[in-house]
Amino acid sequence: MQRHTAPHDSGRDHSGPQDTGLTDRRVRAFADALQAFERDGGAEDLLARFRDGATAERLDGRGARTDLGAFWQEYRSPFDHVATTFRHAVQTEDSVALEWHSDAVLAGGGPVTVRGVTVLDLTDATDEDGLGTVTALRTYYDTAVFVTPPHARA
Repeated sequence: MQRHTAPHDSGRDHSGPQDTGLTDRRVRAFADALQAFERDGGAEDLLARFRDGATAERLDGRGARTDLGAFWQEYRSPFDHVATTFRHAVQTEDSVALEWHSDAVLAGGGPVTVRGVTVLDLTDATDEDGLGTVTALRTYYDTAVFVTPPHARA
């Protein structure tokens, strides 16, 4: 098992790949594609990281989903701007747990920081065959930033 830690970045711009210690090419490709999607909204490269039939899941009660395009558009929709920094990676041969935080601006709202962990199941096949290497994604994050406190609703 490998453990990678990003350099300490207190007070730094969370601008992307150079801030992480992700060394596995499959994980690095996923992280780069996610960060590009966050910047420009184009999901093609991100979707290409996934194998046919791959699933994505978050704790929203809908279970594992195979419509990855809809999954990623839903991920991006609450934000005017979002930038994720991967802080730690714990990896085995066929999976990785990525600890991350995203600095974001909510659509029509203010700045927030979301923290969480995403687990990727990976195939050992190369993506040189034209297929992605992620077979499943499960993400767990603090949803409190998306909830309006009762005292603020009045």
